This record gives sequence, C-alpha cells and structure tokens, in this order.
Amino acid sequence: MRALAALFPLLSLALGLSLPQALRLLPQSPGFLALRAQYAQAEAAYQAARAAVGFKVSAGGNLGYLAMAGQNTLSEGLTASLSLLTLPYGPAYETLRQATRALERAALTREMGEMDLLLSFLQQYFSAYLTVKNLDLAQKALVVAQEAYRVAQAEYREGQLSEQGLKQAEADLARAQAQAQQAQAQETAARASLYATLGQASGSPPTTPPPPPPPPPSLDEALKALSSRPEVLRAQNSLKDAEEALAYAEKARWLPQGTLGLSYGQVSSTTTGSSLGLSLNLGTGQVGATATYVPGASGSQGFRASLALNVPLLAPDLDASLAQAQANLEAQKAALAQALAAAEAEVRGRHAGYLAALAQLEAAQKALSASNQVLEDTQKRLRAGLTTPLGVAQAETNQLQAAYNLESARVNAYLAYLSLRRALGQLRLEDYLREVHP
Repeated sequence: MRALAALFPLLSLALGLSLPQALRLLPQSPGFLALRAQYAQAEAAYQAARAAVGFKVSAGGNLGYLAMAGQNTLSEGLTASLSLLTLPYGPAYETLRQATRALERAALTREMGEMDLLLSFLQQYFSAYLTVKNLDLAQKALVVAQEAYRVAQAEYREGQLSEQGLKQAEADLARAQAQAQQAQAQETAARASLYATLGQASGSPPTTPPPPPPPPPSLDEALKALSSRPEVLRAQNSLKDAEEALAYAEKARWLPQGTLGLSYGQVSSTTTGSSLGLSLNLGTGQVGATATYVPGASGSQGFRASLALNVPLLAPDLDASLAQAQANLEAQKAALAQALAAAEAEVRGRHAGYLAALAQLEAAQKALSASNQVLEDTQKRLRAGLTTPLGVAQAETNQLQAAYNLESARVNAYLAYLSLRRALGQLRLEDYLREVHP
C-alpha cells in the first residue's frame, strides 16, 4: 500500500503536470531549501545569543604543591560557581537584541525570497504551458501547409496553378516544417527548465491554463499596500535596530565599569579557605556566586567586601562606536526612504503594465473574432468558386495564429497580474495554493 502511495504522484505527473501538483513540489525545490537554510542560520545565531544570557553553573577543583625551607605543602580545593545576567543591560543583552532584530529581518528576507521564487516559477510554468500551445499551433500549421502543398501540386499538374504558385506553396511548407522543429525545441527547453526549478527530472508538460485575470485595483488602492511590503518592513526593522544600537552606544559611553564582591568564610588578607562569595559585574550586569571548599583549612570566620569602580573619561574606542552608531542610523533612514521610493516606482510600473496587458488581451480577442469571420467568408467564397483551396489554407493558418495570440495575451495578462501582486507583497505560496486548488 505504501509503495502505491509513493508511486501515485509519479503516475499523476506522467499524465501531465498540473499547477497544484507543481506548487506542492515547490517547497522542496532547491531555491526554497536554500532560503530555509539561510533562515536557519539566523535562528541558530538567535538561540546562541539567547543562551548567552541564561543561567550557568560550573564546578572545578585545584591542586597545588609547595616545597620551601625543607617543608612540603600540598593544597587542594573544590569550587562551584553559578552566574546569571540579572540587570537588563550589557554586551550580552545587546547581542541578544541584535540577534532578535536580525532574526526578524531574516524572516522578512525569506518571505521576499519565497515570493520572488514563486513568481519566477509561475512565469516558468505558464511560459512552458504557452510553448505547448505554440507547438500545437506549429503542428496544425504544418498539416495545413502539407495539405496546401498537395493541392498546389494537383493544380499545377492540371495547369490551374503557375510554377511560381507551386514554389510559393513549397516555400510555405518548408517554413512550416522549420517552425514546427523550432517550436518543439522551445517546448523541450522550457519544460526542462521548469522541472529543474523543482529539482526534478524533466517530465510531462504543464496542463493548467491561466485563470482569467481579475479586474485591476485602482492605483490609489495599490499604493496603500506599500507599507506591508516585506522590503519596506525590513528597512523599518533596520532603522529600529539602528535607533536601539545608538541608544545602547550612548549608555555604554559613560557606563561605569567595576565589580562589587562579597564573601564570607575562612578569609584573611593573604589566603582564603572554605568560603561563599557573591559578586556583581557592574559593566555586564552579571551576578555570580561561588562556593569554595578547602579540606583541612583553618582560620577564623570573617566577612570581606570589595568594590572596584572606574568611569571611562577618555575612551576613543567608545567614542568611535558612538559615532559609528550615529552614522548607521542616518544610513538606515536613507535606506528606508529609498525602499519606499523604489516600492512606489515598482507598484506604479507594474500597475501600468497590467493595464497595458489587459488592453492587449482585448485586442487579441477582437483579432480572433475578425480572423474567424475571415475564415468563414473565405470558405463561402470557395464554395461559390471565387477563391482556391490555397486561400482557405491561408485563412486557416491566420485563424490558428490569432487563436495562439489570444492564448499568449491571456498568459501575459495573468503574469502581469501576478507581478503586480508581488509588487504589493501579496504573493504567498500558501494563499496562492488555496486559490488555485480550494
């Protein structure tokens, strides 16, 4: 049963690659897997930064031997320590903040990449579908040319067609044969490229035609979606990151560095026996506790407190970091303005492109209607003896070309619609799959 279930997708592909089938294969394509791997790197960096501010415990020991003035002394001890970042500042928390922002940007970058890959794949799919239609047109045109050449030979033998007419029919046949071969090569190449994007061996051709393109939104409505584009959200994230980095650099410039230590046990001015200690690093906000056990140690119990503190009055490195953070903030402001301008230009361009594609579609529909009428009139004229079979063959070829032009215009209009959706940041795989296969 499992073997049959595994073979079912392959059997389905053998009958033709439908769009829903292709979209289900897309998440496992090399492009999508690469995006997933890039995001996993950012996620791992975030987890590492998060672990750095966690609770830590360590244990150890020491052993020493001293020979002096004829006396041999062996010392030993055991230690246990723990540490925890309790104050919400310091390099570790700044690293975590940066990793959090970076993870958010990585998610937006992955979303952008998936939208671009989906749009590129749909362009490949419907372009490959169109090459199938073009091959069908070329094969039908070849049949018409072969029949026209057969009729021309018969008319030439009966003296009803000149030698020039026969040569013209022969040239038309040769051109139709060349076009059929070219159409076959284009279909094969487009299909191979489509399957390569999926990470699959080349299979059967795509079978799903594009749906009718929906009515275009107004330009004002389209421009309202700019703020939700992943590119804009990523630029806003970078600006927020820069603002927070500057705030940290300003605090770090004058943040006192030092340590507060407290210990109790067998303490003296020179040595320490068994004791308990507590320390606070003022620069990092880290609290540490240490327990030391020294077997056989002697001495009175006591309490020790210490404080070491310094303020960075002259710190060129911190001044440079502050200046760098200020410059980065200005750069990110400019980057956000540039992202908004580029997004608006892209939306305007693709909106205009969609309107133009719809106009081309309407023109192709009218052209097909006209070619259908011409073919019908030519057939009537043939029955009335006012034209020749070659004239009908030419009208049939023109009608086939007009039908293909309409199919091509439909594909182009739908792809223009998808490009507009991508510009609006609204082309997500999960949503699109539900649309084409509810």
